[in-house]
Amino acid sequence: MTFISRLRRFLRQDESGTLMAEAVLVLPFMLWSYLALFVYWDSYRAVNTVQKAA
Repeated sequence: MTFISRLRRFLRQDESGTLMAEAVLVLPFMLWSYLALFVYWDSYRAVNTVQKAA
């Protein structure tokens, strides 16, 4: 195969599975950050309650 034919084959490739691959990579991070916000908010609430009680 020549370089030009390989380049043409690369440009014609099917990209139908890219959304699933991206979701597999991104969704765990999004879930982790969503749960981290709950933990951060709960600790902020706890510190605020302790400060008001003191």
